[in-house]
Amino acid sequence: MPSFKFIFVIGCWIVLLSGPACFAVQSGSRGASSAGATGVPPSFSSPQTFSAPAGNVGQVFSPSAISQPPAYSAAPEAQPVPFEPSFADGSYSPQSGFQETTPAQGPSDAQLPADSGGTSGSPGIPDSSLVDPIFQISDPYSSYTVDHSAWDCFLSKYMVTGASGVNRLRYGQVSCDDRQVLKCYLQQLQSVDTRILNRNEQLAFWLNLYNARTVDIVLDNYPIRSIRQVKQKLTDFVGPFDDEGAVTVLGKPLSLNDVESGIVRPVWNDPRIHYALNCASYGCPNLSPTAWTAVDLDRRLDSAAYEYINSNRALKRGLLGVRATKIYKWYKDDFGGTDQAVLNHVRQYADGNTLNKINGRQNISGYFYDWSLNDGRILRRRVVEPVIR
Repeated sequence: MPSFKFIFVIGCWIVLLSGPACFAVQSGSRGASSAGATGVPPSFSSPQTFSAPAGNVGQVFSPSAISQPPAYSAAPEAQPVPFEPSFADGSYSPQSGFQETTPAQGPSDAQLPADSGGTSGSPGIPDSSLVDPIFQISDPYSSYTVDHSAWDCFLSKYMVTGASGVNRLRYGQVSCDDRQVLKCYLQQLQSVDTRILNRNEQLAFWLNLYNARTVDIVLDNYPIRSIRQVKQKLTDFVGPFDDEGAVTVLGKPLSLNDVESGIVRPVWNDPRIHYALNCASYGCPNLSPTAWTAVDLDRRLDSAAYEYINSNRALKRGLLGVRATKIYKWYKDDFGGTDQAVLNHVRQYADGNTLNKINGRQNISGYFYDWSLNDGRILRRRVVEPVIR
């Protein structure tokens, strides 16, 4: 008798084929796509290089395509293995000059509100610490890719880019059929064996899984003004980010914080991932208008950094100095650990206006963040509709 998983996968494909035409078409190629930045970002001081894995011909991963995945042995230590740049095999290289460290286990994010912490590792923000050694296993020579065409179609239908440069999602207009397609896409992602993917394909997988699941959570609770209104209990001040079992990969139940701070941060150790993960908030870096893929991944991360850093959501000039997004407070260790290191990171991507904001500055005078939902149904209404912060 067919297994329940097989029946479910068949059911998902039936929904995909019977739903909107956009979702029924699988991508035939994985060309370079834009990260949504306005204009072309300049060449940065430490440019990254990228080569696809040898033999990568765009083979699409299907859970049923491999009846017996290769046997893997778990890593002997629960610490991320530093990745040496190896462009010939398609390995993802951390940003030049960023030192890899082995972070210690920190307190749970559920202890205090998400904006109450100081630097990374303080109460309110989880430390970067590998949640399970199984998630650092990869195959650098793999040519398998994961199909993200359903997520691409969803974004193309419901994303709106305003004059302010903020990408918004029209949550209220998402049809029941498209919500079901999104859930099937998420279920398909959770059936992927990430160990058989190369490192670039893995990062694209985690970025899309996090962003799509965040949108799914909002849709399940819509209408709301902020994702922080989504709570499992009254004492949950941080929203759904620490809820266990938000996704399950390789049989491991994971929260959104597990994905970000237990996998992506410690394994890739690259501050630019903070410009690719989206928490469904106005103050967050933009939700990419297209799915992340291994193709041109490095350039797109640079583009996302350039776009956010030069927006008014990242830096503001005040009477007492420069104020910055709380992302640079919560994850300060990821950007070098000091105000000066954060500002040096910013200078790598800053345009002329941003450089004027931070000219001569070595310290950050304060922080801000806007938790209002990145909703495309309305313009920002601070007076009419209060915002949870």
